[in-house]
Amino acid sequence: MLNPPVSSRRQNEVAVQDGTHFFIRSARAEDEPALRSMLRHTSEEDIHLRCFSIVKDFSVVMAKRFVSYDTGTDAALVALSKTDPNEIYGVAYFVRMAKNPNTAAFDVLVRCDFQGHGLGYELMKEMLQLARGSGIRFLEGYILYENLTMLQIASELGFRTRDAAYGVVHVTAAL
Repeated sequence: MLNPPVSSRRQNEVAVQDGTHFFIRSARAEDEPALRSMLRHTSEEDIHLRCFSIVKDFSVVMAKRFVSYDTGTDAALVALSKTDPNEIYGVAYFVRMAKNPNTAAFDVLVRCDFQGHGLGYELMKEMLQLARGSGIRFLEGYILYENLTMLQIASELGFRTRDAAYGVVHVTAAL
């Protein structure tokens, strides 16, 4: 049975490798300005690694997407600084596949000035737990071959990988 994501009141505190603490909770409509701010500081390389191309008005388009998801089927999580809860350092998102609601596709993005600290890993763990609790059986994504950090995170979290095409790897986790 498929359950709606139970993320609306969920908030967990996590510590990353350097000891910095974050709150991870559901994205809310009022997070849009903070998400735009985070996304405006996203490098072209990070946009390319995440979207496989450059997206016009990336901060506006993606911030809107992360706060206007269908709360009955999809979920978005934000990582907020414990010291400044109005500052977002990362976001993770999953959306159920229309043709197969037991499967969801995911996205994750961490602010480029805070990558390499383990926050993406923590966001992925929270997203996996949320997807599992929502009745999703498979979480999948597409990662560029050159995005070694994300491929390592996926591997450490139990995702199976297979080549898709054109330098893209398809990752799937059975939940």
